[in-house]
Amino acid sequence: MKRAMLHGVKALGRVGRASNTANAALLGEGLVEGPTDRATPRFPRRPSLPVSLVVAVIAWVSLAAWQALAIAGGYVTRDVPRGLKSGEYVLEVVEDAKLGSYGYSVHARVLDANGVARDVLATYGDADIEGDARLFARQRVAASVSFSEFSEASFSRYASKGLCARAKLTQATIVDGAGPISFVVSARCFARDVFDEFEGRGAALVRAIVIGDRSKLEEGGLYDDVKTVGLAHMVAVSGAHLSVVAALAGALLARARMPRVALSIALCLFYCAYAAFTGFSAPVIRAALMAAVVVSAIWGARRSSSLAALGVCVCVLLAVHPANALSLSFFLSAASTLGIVALAPLIQAWFEVAFGRRAETLCQTCALTTAANIPIAPVTACVFSRVPLMSPLANMIAAPLFTVFIAGGLVGLGLTALYAPVGKAILAAIIALAQALSVFLAALARVPFASLPCSADMWVVVTLSASAFAGLWAIWPRPTRARAVGVAAATALVVVACVVVAPLLEPDEIVALDVGQGDAILVKSEGASLLVDTGNQDAMLAAALARTHTPHLSGVAISHHDDDHCASLDSLASTIAGSCVYVARETYACPCDGCADLLAQARNVSGRQAVGLDVGDEIRVGRFTCRVVWPRAFSDAGGNADSLCLLVSYESEAGPLTALLTGDAEADQIEKMAQSGGTGSSGAVAVNVLKAGHHGSKAGMTPKLAQGLSASIALVSCGANNRYGHPAQATIDALEAAGTRVFRTDELGDIACVFSREGIEVRPQYASGVALE
Repeated sequence: MKRAMLHGVKALGRVGRASNTANAALLGEGLVEGPTDRATPRFPRRPSLPVSLVVAVIAWVSLAAWQALAIAGGYVTRDVPRGLKSGEYVLEVVEDAKLGSYGYSVHARVLDANGVARDVLATYGDADIEGDARLFARQRVAASVSFSEFSEASFSRYASKGLCARAKLTQATIVDGAGPISFVVSARCFARDVFDEFEGRGAALVRAIVIGDRSKLEEGGLYDDVKTVGLAHMVAVSGAHLSVVAALAGALLARARMPRVALSIALCLFYCAYAAFTGFSAPVIRAALMAAVVVSAIWGARRSSSLAALGVCVCVLLAVHPANALSLSFFLSAASTLGIVALAPLIQAWFEVAFGRRAETLCQTCALTTAANIPIAPVTACVFSRVPLMSPLANMIAAPLFTVFIAGGLVGLGLTALYAPVGKAILAAIIALAQALSVFLAALARVPFASLPCSADMWVVVTLSASAFAGLWAIWPRPTRARAVGVAAATALVVVACVVVAPLLEPDEIVALDVGQGDAILVKSEGASLLVDTGNQDAMLAAALARTHTPHLSGVAISHHDDDHCASLDSLASTIAGSCVYVARETYACPCDGCADLLAQARNVSGRQAVGLDVGDEIRVGRFTCRVVWPRAFSDAGGNADSLCLLVSYESEAGPLTALLTGDAEADQIEKMAQSGGTGSSGAVAVNVLKAGHHGSKAGMTPKLAQGLSASIALVSCGANNRYGHPAQATIDALEAAGTRVFRTDELGDIACVFSREGIEVRPQYASGVALE
């Protein structure tokens, strides 16, 4: 439950004495032991460790280890369960459908021939379903279903979520249901249709916050900005959202002097109601239960009772659905709740000392945010491949607005159902405010080093998270001004080391990044870096930049406007802040929509016009010189044949070492470069490293060209099991016959060619150094 309770507490902090009662209900009376006298603050006591929490942790770790070993050891097979035969089925949608590159996918539940409930990954396209294709959680769909097993590469990921097969839906129809769940689904669909009448990033933001519909977040790069500044929790319905609704209701109920027990019951009912309205998917249900755990502290009026209840809740959820043991969202919900309940008083005491015992509301806000993040920050940094340095500022600005969005959005939707003009006017005002916030977030995301790359093994970071929590709980350090200053100084030193010192220690290298079926080539030297193309998988690009310890890019060169070469440019806003985007100069003269979109995208992400390059222009990247060798003029409307190609040179003891980066250029264009001497002096065509044109397609290489280039190393950027069949076997055979060693990102991950005065060493991600030039 990421940052659970934070925003509700802030809302309550501004509505007077009644809100203080609700605040106590939300956090558990006695949970935050604030000072009774500002001059002599009461230092909070360390909570006792209940047996139920110890049992929950042991059970969780044991179950997770058993499941991981079962999946890795082959005890969980990839075979489709026998009871699932292709035919007609009625499926219940568990979580909202997501739109991907090849259609929609959705977690659904279906009864097999033996009446056993099975969780499957259902996929379908717009043409496969009648009505709106954006299926919502708890909708029911009748469809013709064909089942298949997961690929070997994706099996572990889906098996850890409890999914047993892939289900392809055709001739699908939404089935009308009855009862409270059907009513809630209908209300949510009504809300979706209302939001469809509004456009822009503000509407997408409010839609996600109020009804949990995240289908519009990717438009305009909004989700990238949100992740960069550390507000991903704001657009994923969790305990924070539930708490705002219950807190506002609690403030009103508290004014009526409702007894504490009745107040806690009412708050839990509000959790359930809002969880249902926002999808009632598994993560939302878990968040509601975790939030209810904190409210239940009112029964015992002690933090220890909250911890005990949390332990019981974890055990129950693991027993009901064992797949939770390997669920990331389950970990985030439980761990952040644990951080708030156990550490919030300690962290608040530290903030009060740091702020000189002033700004009580700010101290509480920062304390709750920090306490929720201590157990989960390493994990979220690993998931998003970044550490958002702007998170504290972004949260301070967004927190009060977050409450306004939820309250105003719900009121606006309710009034729209009763009298549309008034309701929509309120929604328009809320969306305008959200639009202003999105502009601010976009500006914040473009601040240099707004986030730092982070890469680590998930089990390592989970251990680190647990160690950080256990260490704080065991030591329970008493705050002093000197210690607070020391912690702040140490944090600043770590950031400076990551930003300034670490890049200087990296080797001179050209890396073919593993970004799936796309191109992304990184040139690094002496702290400078140039990214040539971005691919179209934002998460994979962020993870690759984190693996290569690249906190900032000196520039980005886009070979051409194809999606798999430039679609992730928007996600690099903070990484290229203050730097240039390079394109072929002919891009400005080309009238096609692709070139116009590329130029607009470059301007949006960098805040300036893209720099046009001609043949012969050079870009210096540390010890590397990148010279433009193609195109001389456009002949393909900015397509493959017009790819911006770079000859990268590096001085070594044996003479210059070269690498040819070809984008999607094919054999005809590469031959013309070679014939004109573009890849060497006096017509010499030999290169040391060749980035195979067009992902190693058949048209990208001929035996004669392979012999002429005489590359020692060929890098092929392609995705595993891609539908294009890249790389072509004919291309591989031609290169190998010419004595070229072929390295593929689909097989080896990132492939780093490390340049030094002695030569070139190839270091694939999934193998040790295997070649030396």
